[in-house]
Amino acid sequence: MSATASDTILEIRDGVAWFTFNRPQKANALTLAMVQALQQAIQQSTDDHAIRALVLTGAGGRAFSAGADLGSLTDNSAEFRNLRRETFAAVMRALLDFGKPAIAAVDGAACGYGMMLAMGCDQTIATRKARFSLPEINKGTPTLTGITLVSERLNNTLAADLVLSGRWVESDEALRLALVKEIVNDENLMERAQTVALALGKHNATAYAQNKRWLNRELRDALAAASRESATLHP
Repeated sequence: MSATASDTILEIRDGVAWFTFNRPQKANALTLAMVQALQQAIQQSTDDHAIRALVLTGAGGRAFSAGADLGSLTDNSAEFRNLRRETFAAVMRALLDFGKPAIAAVDGAACGYGMMLAMGCDQTIATRKARFSLPEINKGTPTLTGITLVSERLNNTLAADLVLSGRWVESDEALRLALVKEIVNDENLMERAQTVALALGKHNATAYAQNKRWLNRELRDALAAASRESATLHP
């Protein structure tokens, strides 16, 4: 199963791999094939020594990603649901284990799994149109992965606020809360993300990877526990 060329785009720009979610008509909602394409891109970026960093972004300006695309599912079997859940968890682990810089360039909404992917990156650069949400509570669904990411990256109080309300966090608040590293004008987002990616990518690769591995060790273990528990909640 693979994403079509119109679903995702992978480009190499001056040593930086740019992975774009390219379903703007669907707010870049993520199909299983798109997540699998991201998993492959992370592996390719790991294996290719000429690639110094990875940037994730979304096309269209409306959304970075609206999260998992559940509205168009034709297969709702337990086997497919398990595959989707395991693939999403594997991509999150791959982002954390990616030994090179990973930057999220967010223009528009980063919702649900879209927000989680941004939080799995080393830094998030956003525009003023950026907004973030973990809205699963509004659909009657728990989000143990979302809780884990926010509580481990930031703090448990914020995690409780976001996942128990499902509210939106606009760009200015996201900056204050450290959900994003910096806010830039729309037209400067791509250039700034490239600049940050290259700046981080200039560091000693081994030192960067070892620092990142140690920084993410507790989050990785917590996400593994969240994934196991989620499997019992979503049979």
